[in-house]
Amino acid sequence: MNKEIWKIIFPESKETEDYYSLFYSGIKLSILRNNHYFIPQGIAINLTSYFNALPIKKWKLYTCVKNFYLKIFVKGDFQLNIIGYSFNSATLKKTIIYSNNYINSNSFFNIELQDMMDVELVGFEIISHSNCEFIDASYYADFDESNIKPIVLGLVTVTYKKEEYILRNIKIIKDELLGEISDIRENFYIHVIDNY
Repeated sequence: MNKEIWKIIFPESKETEDYYSLFYSGIKLSILRNNHYFIPQGIAINLTSYFNALPIKKWKLYTCVKNFYLKIFVKGDFQLNIIGYSFNSATLKKTIIYSNNYINSNSFFNIELQDMMDVELVGFEIISHSNCEFIDASYYADFDESNIKPIVLGLVTVTYKKEEYILRNIKIIKDELLGEISDIRENFYIHVIDNY
């Protein structure tokens, strides 16, 4: 079975747009219709970020996932670099594991991630050769359906000295991480403890 395991996300609200560097590095992108993003010609956007880097070593270690893929849809002319990161003592090693130029792109590309024995994180960058429109991207993986186990996620927070942030942050989690089609929506719980 091939299933989406890691959706590439962008800031989708006024509360998060000022913190775009948690989602990608480069210039602040303009939002087009339907949450598509405009990448001007000659700009590099790196999506190896806090929210969008795939911790592939942990996926391999703690799950039954076999093969990994990046499925991406960007309109325009651009170079796509998929980058593997490994950590050796205090040194960060960056390796380009895939690089290709796309001309007049107007469809999804499904790229198998190979040769990643020592890679801990995977990310990608887009270098635009024309004005581009970022439509969508996700990481997918192959796995045996019989190995899937139900998971429940819980988030616990306290109110002490942060009452003003609790409701806003819960709204952000609901709006951006637990969307209508989210697989974890029915298995995610937030516990707020009033310890004021």
